[in-house]
Amino acid sequence: MPVLIFITLVTILFFMKNKLGLEKTVSYLGKMNLTRGLRNNNPGNLKYVASNKWLGKVAYPQNTDGTFEQFIQFRYGVRALLVLLKSYIEVKKLNNINLIISQFAPPTENNTQAYINTLSKKLGVSPTTELKATVPTLKELARYIAKVETGRELTDTELEHGAEIM
Repeated sequence: MPVLIFITLVTILFFMKNKLGLEKTVSYLGKMNLTRGLRNNNPGNLKYVASNKWLGKVAYPQNTDGTFEQFIQFRYGVRALLVLLKSYIEVKKLNNINLIISQFAPPTENNTQAYINTLSKKLGVSPTTELKATVPTLKELARYIAKVETGRELTDTELEHGAEIM
């Protein structure tokens, strides 16, 4: 009888994971078959900065990358990217793709112009179109930044999980 109860509970949890929020605990940390940004739960490949106190950040002694931030769950890495983009637009007044990507992916480390062109095309706007820090705009920027950084776009679900904890 106890085995039957256990199997029933596991089955119920499996089918109710969305209602319980269990799918939000996804972590790719340390999975070496993935790109660096994914295995760090950091889809924006945000560099490690000691003074950044990101929610869900892996503390430096436990950070096995050393160059890039690591997050305990993927949603925290998505959140960090969304928060950074919001700060760029609202605080630093980097309010178009040209300004955002020139700061985010400088030419000393990236093909910045190609990055700008990719995002402009994906978002369907000119590189100099003024952007507002609305949640939908931040999500779309993050979706395509992740594509450039990790090779895959963020899903609607991943973006929503990050936005929920902004």
